[in-house]
Amino acid sequence: MLVEGQSMEGFEKAFDDAVTKAPGSTVPRRYELRRVWVDQGGVVGRMYGCEVEVSGPDVPTDR
Repeated sequence: MLVEGQSMEGFEKAFDDAVTKAPGSTVPRRYELRRVWVDQGGVVGRMYGCEVEVSGPDVPTDR
């Protein structure tokens, strides 16, 4: 399952945002960073983003 995170405060906060968007569970999960980017300009200034792959025995796959 791919989850996207965003933050204006940096990549660490964007990663944390993605992890918190993943469905909750008591089963152990793995979070792997797949892609990162920065959007800059306009009224937003700078926005950090990332895609995180969530895997575990109870996580549906995108494939």
